[in-house]
Amino acid sequence: MTIDENLEQLDQIVRDMEQGNQTLEEALASFEAGIKLIKKCSSQLDRVEKKIKILSESGDTSEK
Repeated sequence: MTIDENLEQLDQIVRDMEQGNQTLEEALASFEAGIKLIKKCSSQLDRVEKKIKILSESGDTSEK
C-alpha cells in the first residue's frame, strides 16, 4: 500500500473510534491496526527521506 492509502485507512480508523460506537474489543483492535499503520507510514517516510538525502547529496535524480 502507498503512504496515501495507509494514511487514508488510518484516518478512517480514527473517525470510527471517535464515533464511540465500538465495543471495547473493537476499539482495541482498531487501536492495534492504527499502531501498525503508523509504523508502516513512519517506515515509508524514512525511506523517502533517505532517498531525498542521497539524491540531494549526489545531484542524481534518476530512478534506482
